[in-house]
Amino acid sequence: MQTPGAWNFLFPLIKNDVQGDLEISYVEKPQSASPAVGSFKISMQQQRELIRKAFEKIIKI
Repeated sequence: MQTPGAWNFLFPLIKNDVQGDLEISYVEKPQSASPAVGSFKISMQQQRELIRKAFEKIIKI
């Protein structure tokens, strides 16, 4: 499920500007009742996973 925020605003504005074989997709953290996990270690793991997912189609990680 996509959470509200910048994505819903930006995607319609930039989708027509994508050139060539590039694809725009949405990556999000796991849904939670709280905006923060309460653990620095878990937060960093989630951040690394978000970055990996965001770039996995263009950079072979």
